[in-house]
Amino acid sequence: MPGKRILSDDQLDRMAEMRERGLSYAQIAAQFTSEGTAIKPVTIRWQCLRLGAFPPGKTHPNVGVPCSPRGRPFTPEEDALLLEMDRAGYRRAEIARTLKRKHNSVVGRFYTLARIDAQATF
Repeated sequence: MPGKRILSDDQLDRMAEMRERGLSYAQIAAQFTSEGTAIKPVTIRWQCLRLGAFPPGKTHPNVGVPCSPRGRPFTPEEDALLLEMDRAGYRRAEIARTLKRKHNSVVGRFYTLARIDAQATF
């Protein structure tokens, strides 16, 4: 069962617009919190990644740079295996176990790779 949603679709749209105007994750979180929706900057970051919402002039996050001090970047070999397993129909959880990564890390990487691919077609 999915977790409880913190933001409505309208709030997600507003959050994406705020990020695309250049507001930081902390500024967006503070705005929503001041309006009665307590949310952490890390949650805003995840939603922006999922939606492809980035500040002006930034097309994608630093590829190959971990998201946190504890994180480790995906290698080109891992990206290739991830995409190969996806095409073969493996579930995200199976891919995560094979790569010895967390499920959310694999999902986030799919978002990043899809956005990079979409930007390459422009």
